[in-house]
Amino acid sequence: MKNRDAYVQLCDCWQEINEIKKIIERNPTSFESNLITRYALIKVCGTIERVYKNIISDYACISACDRTKNYIDREIRNTSKNPQIDNMYALLERFDSQWNKNFKKAINRDQNKDRILYSIKSLNALRNDFAHGKNIQASFNDVLSYYRDSCKIIYFFDKVVS
Repeated sequence: MKNRDAYVQLCDCWQEINEIKKIIERNPTSFESNLITRYALIKVCGTIERVYKNIISDYACISACDRTKNYIDREIRNTSKNPQIDNMYALLERFDSQWNKNFKKAINRDQNKDRILYSIKSLNALRNDFAHGKNIQASFNDVLSYYRDSCKIIYFFDKVVS
């Protein structure tokens, strides 16, 4: 990835998720494993959100003056925008319609397009359900798979921001 900080954040999350996996494997049906799975869901979804906003914010701030950097921080980096694919499309479009076209092309060319789009949609839906008090039925392996696929979307996002 071009954005080194984004790559490090994704890797740090993977490392934490792998540690969680070890805990869950010891007693997969326990109440604690269920709670840790929910923590993992929030962690991976939050990481995807932070990373996609940071990729574009970091790029926009490279040669920007302090006022522009403050604006980018207020309007993008420090806002709450779920990592929904439509939010990613809209953010890219606001900067450069060609970036958005290239991002969509990269996703559409991927042989697992439907799966990766389903995964990021599922992460968001599960996080929102859990945040609003609903019981979620996803397993830790589901969360892990959704994160893996969402990282691929982040890779495409990073690739087009230039």
